[in-house]
Amino acid sequence: MAALSRTGLTPRKTRVVLSLTPLIDVVFILLVFFMLVSQFASWRHIDLTPQVSASSGSAGPSDLMVVDLAADGSIQVDGAPYETLAAALRVMAATTATRGPVEVRSEADVPIQAVVDSVEALAAAGYGDVRVQAERP
Repeated sequence: MAALSRTGLTPRKTRVVLSLTPLIDVVFILLVFFMLVSQFASWRHIDLTPQVSASSGSAGPSDLMVVDLAADGSIQVDGAPYETLAAALRVMAATTATRGPVEVRSEADVPIQAVVDSVEALAAAGYGDVRVQAERP
């Protein structure tokens, strides 16, 4: 029951005050928890150092395979256009048995992720000597 005021005629309303401090504490604890358990990116090491072997010193310019990445997403391998790098690697694996040095050339507007994906695909296909060259704007 509501308590009567001093005059005894009207009931007094009691105010309930809620503190937001515990709610804010819980929100921050949840935020820190989810930040610690979430994985935002998958970090991997890409080895870009050329591998020196006895045969690499005698490799001429004709042995070098050139992969050109254009800003519009098109790919050329040794001047021949391909839809994807995977398709080019399938053709190259069927036609050549040697895995010579590869130079990946990209235009200035090519996203870095496309270059990294190309290097990873070449490394997975067995090309150990991969060089990256980018055009400057």
